[in-house]
Amino acid sequence: MRKRFKAFGWGDIKFLSPANAKIIAYTRSFEEEEILVLANLSRFPQAAELELEGYEGYTPVEVFSHNKFPQVTENPYLFTMAPHGYYWFLLEKEKGQVEGPEKKKQTLKLGEWQDLFDNKVRAKFENKILLSISQFL
Repeated sequence: MRKRFKAFGWGDIKFLSPANAKIIAYTRSFEEEEILVLANLSRFPQAAELELEGYEGYTPVEVFSHNKFPQVTENPYLFTMAPHGYYWFLLEKEKGQVEGPEKKKQTLKLGEWQDLFDNKVRAKFENKILLSISQFL
């Protein structure tokens, strides 16, 4: 596995905090490779919700079977695990997804250019769009 996935041998490790203490969860990352590892430490089946902030839009692909699981959203991700079970997921980006902390494409719809001076529209323009552009400058 370390030859196939560089993140296992060279990657950074980040431990996650599932609500269920009987589940251990962490990510390994190296360059563009992101791997999510989950393990049930109990002899009984367990369920765990996992906050995967920063991975919205990624698709977990099970390493051994190559089965795709539902895409990660901003909601907690629910896993059900067999006794002493484990999962290794390769987290694949959606094609065309923007890299960086701001992954969602920011858009602003205007009926007319004068609408830009409306307080709500101006605040969105300043706080979301201009700030996301400034990180690339």
